[in-house]
Amino acid sequence: ILARSMQDELSANHAQQLASLHAIAQSQQALQAFHVESAELQQRSLEQQQRLLAGQDEAHERTQSIESHLRQLHREQMAAFDDAREAVADLVRDSHDASQKLVTITSVLNQAVKLDYELLSQF
Repeated sequence: ILARSMQDELSANHAQQLASLHAIAQSQQALQAFHVESAELQQRSLEQQQRLLAGQDEAHERTQSIESHLRQLHREQMAAFDDAREAVADLVRDSHDASQKLVTITSVLNQAVKLDYELLSQF
């Protein structure tokens, strides 16, 4: 009876050990699955960070390109403004010269008319 009782106790201990080993194995499998999932998440996170950095680099390059283009447009606009200002100044000068010539011509014509009247009044 004692041997049988000891045998039953050993069997119970063995069953407990098997159950514990099975629980440990399941825990290890769950832990491995967690590690695999964690590694996959870290990989996806790293890929997203790399895409984000690449997008930021591209946005920075585009911003620099746009800023450079805007500076060039500003230079061209200022040059066109300077050219227009010079053209207006030339037109003002030419207009003033033409006005002076017109005044001179008018004066000469007035003198010619005056001389014509003087000549006609003598006859």
